[in-house]
Amino acid sequence: MILLLTISLLLFSGCDATITPDEKTFSVLSYNVQNLFDATIDGSEYEEYQDPDIWDEGSYRLRLKTLANVLLDRSLALPHVIVLQEVEGSNVVHDLLYHHLSRKGYRWYAVSKGEGSPIAVAIISRHPVSDSVVHAAPGCRPFLEASIETGRGNVVVFALHA
Repeated sequence: MILLLTISLLLFSGCDATITPDEKTFSVLSYNVQNLFDATIDGSEYEEYQDPDIWDEGSYRLRLKTLANVLLDRSLALPHVIVLQEVEGSNVVHDLLYHHLSRKGYRWYAVSKGEGSPIAVAIISRHPVSDSVVHAAPGCRPFLEASIETGRGNVVVFALHA
């Protein structure tokens, strides 16, 4: 109860959005990308992403670039780990890293996608992901557990789309 109250107070209090880098800090950014699908129609996409007149390769590439600009904004001070909700899958995360984020050190990732689900969660890291496990139960969205190797030991990060 105290934890819930503390989190609620933090969420509803005003604060500066600029993150100051610190060698003793391990930072994690969580971001819901609001349905990031590639331009390939696999059949599980939401309807608006299956219409090539609305969503195509150009739309997808622009969306990746815009997302990368947000994630690499100086005020965020390059978090060590980025957790993304509502990505289509590994191919989207790979494109985001390969074309935009790897130049800033983001080279490792893990993805969890529920069976039959159009969207997934992903963990992107500037440190090696040594292990990842998908936890799932019937009728529930899976969540992803990843162990991140840092110079000071492993950090375990959990990602879910609640």
